Amino acid sequence: MKYLIASKDFNIHIITFSQKFNNKIYEKIRITKIPLIIHNYNLLGYNIYTSTMFTYRNFIAKEIRRSDIVYISHYWFPAVPLSKKFKKPVLLHVRDNILFCPLATRYNPIEKKVCTQRNPMRCVKCIYLSEYLRNYPFYIRILSTILKPWFKLPDSWFKMIDKLIFTSNYQREIITKFFPSLNNKSITIYSLIPHMQYTKIKGDDFGFLGGNNYFKGFHVLLSAAKKAKLKAACIKIAGTHRGPYIPNVIYVGRLKHLSKQFYDFYKSIKAVIVPTLMPEPRPYVVTEALQMGRLLIASKRGGIQELVQGAKGVMLIDPNPRELLTALNSFSLIDRETATDLGLHNREYILKKFDNSKIVQQFIKVLDDLLN
Repeated sequence: MKYLIASKDFNIHIITFSQKFNNKIYEKIRITKIPLIIHNYNLLGYNIYTSTMFTYRNFIAKEIRRSDIVYISHYWFPAVPLSKKFKKPVLLHVRDNILFCPLATRYNPIEKKVCTQRNPMRCVKCIYLSEYLRNYPFYIRILSTILKPWFKLPDSWFKMIDKLIFTSNYQREIITKFFPSLNNKSITIYSLIPHMQYTKIKGDDFGFLGGNNYFKGFHVLLSAAKKAKLKAACIKIAGTHRGPYIPNVIYVGRLKHLSKQFYDFYKSIKAVIVPTLMPEPRPYVVTEALQMGRLLIASKRGGIQELVQGAKGVMLIDPNPRELLTALNSFSLIDRETATDLGLHNREYILKKFDNSKIVQQFIKVLDDLLN
């Protein structure tokens, strides 16, 4: 939605139950916040959107009739047939793996590999173990396992969509491989990057921003950290206050994005670690690390290779303790001056690759094509 807001040429009405619209950029936007019928997102996930659509169908239908284009973000899939009922063009923006995987992870923790099959029956055991690894209570694990495997965007709805936007070429290639009919009506448009001021590297530490999330590679990092030879440096883990005690690991808790605490965190580190197990289409922490002028150790999964191609001071690894340990020991030998030079190159590279003005124009062209 920020694409439209940035263009300033559209009348926008946002229908949401999100509370994250306090930023000044939304002051002149019409926003309708509808209450959630069921608040436990961990339990129902995307089914929350379905139940909300059903409850407020008349109101949402009225707003759709008044619209020229219906832009669907996240999991508001039931809005697709409703929009076509009123002959409105539908633009679907897909940011994760939800079209392929009920958990949007596309990682099978049972077989410990990226999932390549879309089969609800195979998802059952995977979902239960995934919810267990996320430390959810037993009742959520059971209900989630019952409810989530059967979710998918029906093929008939796919045919109704006029245009799809993917956030990386990798994501587009994966989805169109399973749904060839989407190839001609899909496009890759990178997400906008926020303005972030550069801060000098004043420490030799490593940063991990995935909290204690199994799928972000938390356990892989801890295994490597136990054997890492980092001299006087340490690994700072943001997103959680606690975890297993390891002498060279510090848990710093949650960081509010772009806050003083956020910038102080980045000042103290020279490299960011992203050992994600999931094939994420466009992990924001990757572009954030490069934009902040830091070195990067990251999984060679998902859209990461596409994002960092051309950057310096980047090491791509298979997300396992052995390869991460090698990368940590190698990067610990890079002095601060060299890290700064490589980081500044990364910042220049990412700002050029993610030119916000060009990205907005790409998005506007898609809208113009739909209207015409």
